[in-house]
Amino acid sequence: MGLYNVLILLVVLATLVGSVAIIGRWILSPIDRAGRQRKAPVRFSISDFLCLFVALQIPLAIVYRFVGREEINTFWLFTIVTWIVAPLIWLTGARALSKAGVTKVADRFVFLGVVVPFVYFGLFPFLFLTCASGVWLLNPADDRVDSSSLWYVIAWLVLAFLFFACGLFTRWMVRKAAQRSI
Repeated sequence: MGLYNVLILLVVLATLVGSVAIIGRWILSPIDRAGRQRKAPVRFSISDFLCLFVALQIPLAIVYRFVGREEINTFWLFTIVTWIVAPLIWLTGARALSKAGVTKVADRFVFLGVVVPFVYFGLFPFLFLTCASGVWLLNPADDRVDSSSLWYVIAWLVLAFLFFACGLFTRWMVRKAAQRSI
C-alpha cells in the first residue's frame, strides 16, 4: 500500500469519525444537556410508539425494495438487524426526550418520527458522499471531469442542510420545553 493510498484511507477515516461526531453533537447534545439538568421521569406516549413503527418500516421498506428474492439470507440479516437497532435507537431517543422534559406530543412526534429516522438513515449516504468527495478531491484534476459530480455535491449540500435544520429544531424544542417547565 503506497503513501497515497494510506493518505486516502486516513482522510476517509477522519471524515467518517469527524462527520459522525459533529452531526451527533449538533443534534443530540442539547437534549442530553437538558436531560442531565432536569432529570424528568421517563414517560412514553402513544405517538412515541407510532414513531417506533416508522423507525422500523423505513429500513424494512428499503431492504424489501433493494434485496432480491435470490438473496433471502441478506434480507433476513437486514431484517433482524433492523428489529434490534431501530427499537434501541427509538428507546434511547424517547428516554432522552422524557428526561429533558419534552412532553408536548407534536415535538416528540417530529423528533422521534422525523429527526431520529432522518439522522439514522441519512447518515449513511451523507458519510458515503463525504468520503467520496474526499477521495475525489485527492485524485488528480484530470480524473475529476464527471457530470455526476455536481449531483453528488447537491445531494451532500441538501443532506448537510437537513442535518443543520434537525439541530435547529432540537435546540428550539428543548428551549421551548425549558420555558414550559419554569
